[in-house]
Amino acid sequence: MWPITQPSLEVKQLVHRFFTLVDTKSEEIGQIIADEIFTQDGLMVTANAMFQGAAGKVKFPDILLDVVH
Repeated sequence: MWPITQPSLEVKQLVHRFFTLVDTKSEEIGQIIADEIFTQDGLMVTANAMFQGAAGKVKFPDILLDVVH
């Protein structure tokens, strides 16, 4: 369910940073996303895969970038 209230400026900046990073064509992007965006114990579920913890976050851009680019 989408939040009823407006997201805070911090949340908006984090989402913007995430999409900016995803659009970057760099081999280091997975590590940057893992370090700057996600928590160490986070879980991300996509239509094609599930990624858990920081190690999973490092792997996910490879799969995601195949779809985006």
